[in-house]
Amino acid sequence: MAELRRYLAARRRWDADLVAGVRALRGRARTVLVSNAWPETRPALAASGVLDVVAGTVLSCEVGCAKPDPRVYAGALRRAGVADPARAVFVDDTAGHVRTARALGMAGHLHIDTGGALARIEEFVRAVGAG
Repeated sequence: MAELRRYLAARRRWDADLVAGVRALRGRARTVLVSNAWPETRPALAASGVLDVVAGTVLSCEVGCAKPDPRVYAGALRRAGVADPARAVFVDDTAGHVRTARALGMAGHLHIDTGGALARIEEFVRAVGAG
């Protein structure tokens, strides 16, 4: 398991355009990073600067449950300071995780490409006035 974790960590990279898009949301929306992750994830996020662009994080290894468990989504809403799930958009690259978000009342977007995800987020922020 340790070897697998090292292998995956060595190949971890962040989409610079997505990070820039999330950074551009500051002041208009609160972004919470939600990840099914191992304990090594938080230090990697900090070292990469990703934690500097989000309002909060929900990492499965820290909260004791993983997507698509509804508690993960509830934790993200709490960290974002959002009481009404309809005022949140959830973006994920796993269709089942997006379905769960929608079932809980959130808007959902299946991440296929960065441009599409950022366009959907911008559309949501304009429509809902999230922030």
